[in-house]
Amino acid sequence: MKLWQTLLIALIFGGVLVFAAQRSFTPRETVSPDHAAMHFNLGKYQRRSGQPQKALESLLRALANQPQSFGIQAELGNTHLRLGDKAAAAKHFEAALAFQPDHAESHCGLASLLLGENKPAEACQHYREALKTEPDELSALNNLAWVLSTTPDESLRDGKSAIPHAERAAELTQRQQPFILMTLAAAYAAAGRFADAIPTAEAALHLAEASNNASLANTLQSQLAAYRAGKALK
Repeated sequence: MKLWQTLLIALIFGGVLVFAAQRSFTPRETVSPDHAAMHFNLGKYQRRSGQPQKALESLLRALANQPQSFGIQAELGNTHLRLGDKAAAAKHFEAALAFQPDHAESHCGLASLLLGENKPAEACQHYREALKTEPDELSALNNLAWVLSTTPDESLRDGKSAIPHAERAAELTQRQQPFILMTLAAAYAAAGRFADAIPTAEAALHLAEASNNASLANTLQSQLAAYRAGKALK
């Protein structure tokens, strides 16, 4: 696996809050068997609380009652991702988009799967589709910028286009998430703006060290050395 792919996986699973909205929902194990909304909400709670197998059972009950619900399909996609079943996840994300073509969450889910298959161009297209509907979708902003900044595919690499996405992600997180600042620094470097990349990476390093994230701090130190040498990431 190449460096940009390894780091992207870390970005996706190591600290970026993809869907940060909190739901005012109290789970109940005993719900009406034909009440799709209750099973759906219970399934979402179970997935987010680290119970993906229970979530799958709840969501399948919901789907049996509302088979054309794009929200249930998307949540099933997320749940199968947590369970490691990529084929099933893709099937449900695609089903969600068949019912709701502009559903940002499903576009992001498919993008993450495509990146795992080393298909960055297709993944970027899904991130762009997500941003058409939700311009401030954090994972789409960050991950699209990261791929554009670090991919070895010169036909896709575009640091200048990455910068607005990365800057918006940094703004949304008040420049307090080291993974986001790491992406912004990479975008600046890819565009040849090393005078901006260096202090941005230094800020990301400070945040990583403050949170005792030694692995991320080591990665940022290596990237800083590259930027100081006038080299972008690849």
